[in-house]
Amino acid sequence: MTTFYLIAALTTLSGLLYLLILLIKNFVSRKNLKRALGVNFGSHMIPDNQLHAVQYCYVNHVNHQGPGIDFFMMCAAMPHNSTSFIVVRERVFDKFFKLLGISSEFQTGYRWFDKRYYIISEPNKIIQDHLLVNEKTCKIIADLLAEGFDYIKLEGGTLKTGFSTFTGWRWFRSGVIERSATLLTQLRDSLEADYPRNKRPKRAKSLSCCGNTESFVNFYIKIPDKLLRHHSRKWVRQRKLWLLSAGYVFSIGIAFMVVGVFLDPYSVIEFEQVFTKGILYLAFPVMLLHLLAAGIHLSGRARSHKELSWIAVLNGVGYTFIAIMMLQISNGVFDNSPVVSHPARLIDTDRYSSSKGPDDYYIIVESWRNSDTEKLSVSQSFYNSSTQRINETVNILTKAGLFNIEWLYDYRFDSEVPRQENKWE
Repeated sequence: MTTFYLIAALTTLSGLLYLLILLIKNFVSRKNLKRALGVNFGSHMIPDNQLHAVQYCYVNHVNHQGPGIDFFMMCAAMPHNSTSFIVVRERVFDKFFKLLGISSEFQTGYRWFDKRYYIISEPNKIIQDHLLVNEKTCKIIADLLAEGFDYIKLEGGTLKTGFSTFTGWRWFRSGVIERSATLLTQLRDSLEADYPRNKRPKRAKSLSCCGNTESFVNFYIKIPDKLLRHHSRKWVRQRKLWLLSAGYVFSIGIAFMVVGVFLDPYSVIEFEQVFTKGILYLAFPVMLLHLLAAGIHLSGRARSHKELSWIAVLNGVGYTFIAIMMLQISNGVFDNSPVVSHPARLIDTDRYSSSKGPDDYYIIVESWRNSDTEKLSVSQSFYNSSTQRINETVNILTKAGLFNIEWLYDYRFDSEVPRQENKWE
């Protein structure tokens, strides 16, 4: 049994070491990615001669009055001056524009738009219920919004689209930036057909979100396509690794459950103690660490909530079984306390039959603790002999346990010869 325990302990430790390696690789990869993108938490702009028609803008909220919110934006320069407008989703409308006193009754009437989108012209001055643009433009805007962006904005000769989230890397999924850049360029060309061509204005020196320009530090970054493709493939590999680690934990937990159900080593008197202590002191902390590491690594990415849900379920089941069985086995293997005999009157016997496995056999005796009776799991042979010896005295031999969880060491009638040591020792 000691060999089995050592194998189980080494297997669990190797799993925890694997999680630690994943966590370290997570922080290193995020640091390298930020360095490759040139991201820093301050004002930074690439020179004008390096700008392209479509720019990827990462805008960091630095308002110290509340928690920071990150805005990821894409913008395309317009070759003319035109009226400013913004298209926002309902949640953005409620969060920002209601504070400006804008009524929520204004929303787009275009059939391409969902009812949760609002088109606002000159948001700090006047409101219009729609824009006088053609149907093709509306279709392109709807396609952009379908990619997950919260708003589209035309301001200061620059066409911008973006979304708010709690992490800057949420939308680095496969193809989203390439598709959005194409749509943004198409939208720019479509708007050129709607508005007269004028002299190309100078690029705006600052970006704004929802009319608030004082709470933002802006900088432009150009993301290489090769890096985007690499990051997308890397994200798929990382997701598979985390799911594989959760499945690894789940498989080990099922193996421990099989050991507990069919072998029941070092059977404890009160299983609730093992369950409670195993969950609180072993399963929950380790599961929380595993889920936290996975959450840091996967949070904010597309479909990450599905992976995190599966990881939480698999880890919850796996770590629970592992913790209970490891605690129960450790409680008996490393217990050096003396054997204590408890003479108790045999009250009844019980048998639980199952079509999917072997039967379980129990004896019910008077309690030597603060309860009325005790129901103990016994062997089939002892059960068969007990059915004819009701009301006789049974000697229940127990040990205190390493973690103060009393466990059943042996049992016999007074007239029987003492049995051999516990089969697990």
